[in-house]
Amino acid sequence: MAKVTLHPATVAGSHVGDDSSAEPFRYRPMWYFSLTFLVTFVLWFSGAYLSFQDDGSGMYMLVLLPGLLAPFLISLVFIFTSCNRAVKQDFFNRLLNPRLIRPNLLPAMLLLMPFAVLVSTLLSLPMGGSLDQLQLAEGFSFSTGFVPVLLLLLMAATFEELGWRGYAFDSLEHRLRI
Repeated sequence: MAKVTLHPATVAGSHVGDDSSAEPFRYRPMWYFSLTFLVTFVLWFSGAYLSFQDDGSGMYMLVLLPGLLAPFLISLVFIFTSCNRAVKQDFFNRLLNPRLIRPNLLPAMLLLMPFAVLVSTLLSLPMGGSLDQLQLAEGFSFSTGFVPVLLLLLMAATFEELGWRGYAFDSLEHRLRI
């Protein structure tokens, strides 16, 4: 596995503690991605199997939800077992610092999904789709057991992004020297 140091622009002080002779931080992208995909797929396939055996109680969600959280939880494990204060500080800075949000991107973030739905619906019209697709539904068209659908969708986006941006993106960036 290649030895990779943190990019100085990303994290100030890439060495453990204040000792400049310390070993540079080593990202482990192959371990991270292998473990993340393995844990996620085992949990999701188990949950999918259990959902067909379910008596309607939705207990299969107890297996699916940890699969949803897997990228984030594995990122946390890799970050906190790194013994590198700079990596931990960088993670918390990105997690908690609202000044890192670029306000000029907020409209794009908020309008991207509604725009994608509108465009896809309009593209379906020449193929026999109906404008009725644009009407708001009276209720949800699918159920996820005991977890509200909107909460599940928000959790999926949030925790996957925290996992991939928390460790995976940096590990690839440093491994590929981007």
